[in-house]
Amino acid sequence: MSDIFHRNQIRTERTLAVIAFDDNTCITVRAGKNLLRPAHFFKYLKQGDYSGLKRVVDYHIARQVENKEWPLIRNAGKKYGDLLERITVAFAKAAAQFESEYIFCWMEWDGDNILTDAGIIDYGSVRQFGLFHHEYRYDDVDRLSTSITEQKNKAKYLVQTFAQLTDFLTSGKKKNLRAFENHPSLKRFERIFEQTRDEAVLYRIGFDQNTQALLLKSAQDRERVGEFRTILRYFEKAKARRGRHAVADGFNWDAIFCVRDILRELPPLYLSAADTISPKQFINILRSDYASPADVRLSRSRREKIARFQRVYWSLVRRAADLEGRTTEEVLRQIGDRSALINRYNRVTGDAIIFVGQRMVREWKTISTEELHQMFQEFVEGQILRPESPSAAAAPGRHAKSRKTRRLLHAMLDTVNKYRESV
Repeated sequence: MSDIFHRNQIRTERTLAVIAFDDNTCITVRAGKNLLRPAHFFKYLKQGDYSGLKRVVDYHIARQVENKEWPLIRNAGKKYGDLLERITVAFAKAAAQFESEYIFCWMEWDGDNILTDAGIIDYGSVRQFGLFHHEYRYDDVDRLSTSITEQKNKAKYLVQTFAQLTDFLTSGKKKNLRAFENHPSLKRFERIFEQTRDEAVLYRIGFDQNTQALLLKSAQDRERVGEFRTILRYFEKAKARRGRHAVADGFNWDAIFCVRDILRELPPLYLSAADTISPKQFINILRSDYASPADVRLSRSRREKIARFQRVYWSLVRRAADLEGRTTEEVLRQIGDRSALINRYNRVTGDAIIFVGQRMVREWKTISTEELHQMFQEFVEGQILRPESPSAAAAPGRHAKSRKTRRLLHAMLDTVNKYRESV
């Protein structure tokens, strides 16, 4: 999962090696440019230990400078101000990206799943959902996790705590955390979070970076993007009547619609037919295996929302065509090609990764290390869903050579298809 995330431009640790032993145990060697987590800082902050806090912060900044991630700033006040600014941007963007990509990452201030650069670490409770399962909570024995929609406030709380931390370093006096509830960094967090979500929804439709910038230039166009985000979220958040229930590692309340499917299928449908599709066809594309007939009933309100979805979608397509001097057909073809990859049918989920991993563990002694690595590479490359990547959507079987590894790889891909809608 970390390799897939990395290749899809999601900040994460990487696995350098897995060292296996004869008793079926292993050591996973994790690597990263800077593996400090927020808790490494907050320990000293909570204790009021100024010298300990200054040492760890200065070490972190020096490491980021050494990695050529940050510039060298000698003035202490400006240096700590720059730290807060960069952490604010990183966590606002990450929280928006995780929510848009359906990535569950428990961002507690004392947690072990997030790095100080907002990269993911420790995949024990990290998941990628197939649908927007916004009621899923991980059961950590003594407490339940946040949900995917609550991650934003956890990220914002981390930024607030770093505002307290940097003030302590510059003033020498530790103020109460409540004194930073209206700190400018939190207002900046909100702006960046909303902007990143706007960019993400346009990206998911299939618009490239240049078109995204054009569609977010004016207040009127941003309002149109926000309207589409709202109607998309309605379908994402629709839940099954079954209610809350236990899953392998926590609790969930199943989502019933897969908006990736409708975003993928709309452009070719519009290019081959009329400007709209019927509510029945729309729902049939959207519905997931979790949905019962009662869940997908076409009420008057739902029909209106389907019409509104298509109306706003078309307004974005036509506006993009106007801004770029192209026809709507040209725009639809471009976003259709991109959306087919971005919203690919067989996108890996947390459940799929668990079963794929178990299959690889069962088979690894029957094939060579080289074949295992080739199969791993093949699987990862098949999950690169960014049109900008030269390795995107590589054809299966490119690396795997033997009949056994090809058969195993296809079994792994079948598992991805089977669990494409799960947590």
